[in-house]
Amino acid sequence: MNSTIARNNMLVRFNDRSMKVGSTYVKNNPGDYSKYTITDCVTFVLNVLRDTYIQMGRTDVASNLASKGLAKRGNNKKPLFYGDMLAKYLVNQLSWKAIYLTPDRFHPNDGSKEHTFATAKAIENCAYVGVPLSYLVLDYNPTPKKHPKFQALYDYKGPRKLNVIGLAELKKIKFAYGLSRQGDHTWLYSNGYVYEAHWNAIGSNVYSKHPISKFIWNSNMLIVPPDSIASLTLKNLTECK
Repeated sequence: MNSTIARNNMLVRFNDRSMKVGSTYVKNNPGDYSKYTITDCVTFVLNVLRDTYIQMGRTDVASNLASKGLAKRGNNKKPLFYGDMLAKYLVNQLSWKAIYLTPDRFHPNDGSKEHTFATAKAIENCAYVGVPLSYLVLDYNPTPKKHPKFQALYDYKGPRKLNVIGLAELKKIKFAYGLSRQGDHTWLYSNGYVYEAHWNAIGSNVYSKHPISKFIWNSNMLIVPPDSIASLTLKNLTECK
């Protein structure tokens, strides 16, 4: 993966939004969308990755990306796309590296045990949703003491100290693939910002950009290509062992 090409492709698609519509929006709002291109968070990610590998001459990878994310789970009669399946392929087959992220390891701002449990398991097993982790960045946006959910789970633990060094390293990453809450949401990332597509939106609202420090999801993973990993000072990240 060439992160410069990938970032450029991401920005081209991100800025081309006027005639885009989210797949859920179409279902919820019957009408004529024949002039629109339907998209969502999965389509956005796959299109950018596919464009990049084609430009790199790796049509073998480009043609397989969608299928590598498919799996049958639960009562599904046919395979569906899962973000963690694509992540496993990128890490295990293409040498990308996975970094687990959580803004506050003990005091998630939604007060949910889901995130503290996910973080504890990520630290213990060096894996998240079955994807091998290489590094962790914890406490990159600690919940302030005045927040109503502060100490909702651990009233005996004080506020976390901002992980300044870890956050600075995240801002160096030129391009990455991201997923949140065990793959419920997928997105792209560059130099400290999350770029995401929304299922239930149209036109200018289909895509949005947020600083990672303001991203609303509390358990996340970045899948980073080799050339972007090479730009980091890895000793500033918590290594999974």
